[in-house]
Amino acid sequence: MARIPFLEQTIDLSHYDLIDTFTALEAACLIAGIDPNRQEVVELYGSPEFARMTVIEEAIKRDNESAGMDLLFMCGDDPASEIIYPPWYSTDSDGELIPRLPSIEQINDFQAYKHTKNEKYLQRSYNFHSQKFGRKELTDWISAKGYAQARYFVSAITARDNAANAQSEASRLQSENAQLRAKLEQAQAGQRATQQPQAIGLSFRHETELLKLVAAVQDRYLGDNYDPGDTDTRPRKEDVVEWLMVQCPGLSRVSAEAIDRVAMPFSRGK
Repeated sequence: MARIPFLEQTIDLSHYDLIDTFTALEAACLIAGIDPNRQEVVELYGSPEFARMTVIEEAIKRDNESAGMDLLFMCGDDPASEIIYPPWYSTDSDGELIPRLPSIEQINDFQAYKHTKNEKYLQRSYNFHSQKFGRKELTDWISAKGYAQARYFVSAITARDNAANAQSEASRLQSENAQLRAKLEQAQAGQRATQQPQAIGLSFRHETELLKLVAAVQDRYLGDNYDPGDTDTRPRKEDVVEWLMVQCPGLSRVSAEAIDRVAMPFSRGK
């Protein structure tokens, strides 16, 4: 099939910089390097550009539908402690992080449910083709997908910057984790040195990474400022979970909550 003449050169899409919300079709066209408002777009049927745009739109739809399912899951347990940070991640059957793409409507409904607990916000049906997506959510979603060929929202320079920033952040977290391990080992050594003969303790045949995190949580939150007889000194579950997920990227919320439950010497209730 003959190439579409107006696609032979890069199209100037800079006028879309003034817009902050987009439909899925508009976003897919822009990511594929197509101006969604040009009359010539109708000539794209059957072309490589149309195929690329269609694949992108299907990816948006799939991850948007998954975001809707995740919204129901997040509202089911303790929605007051949940906040949406794009890209909204979930895990697949292998535990890998999968980026989701919530629409503006879904995010607004989630926030409304958190404040009102009115289940009507969980029962709303969404028309995919009329939903709007925010510029930041789209940009973060593309970056999380690792789609290097995006013609709009994420430039090659931005992608390189994101990669450099991610590497820098990974190095910083690695350094902090090393410091945590050193501090933990020092605390354990001090504990062994001061332990009374009649003291009762626990030992594990195999020390796992999660057990190390339990010890790190206790070291951070149950130090000199913690008074077992004063409930006001008890750390909040939300603070502990947030700290764990920042220190250990990729750690699921379920695992973080389990670590908190094991680490705390008191019951948080049901």
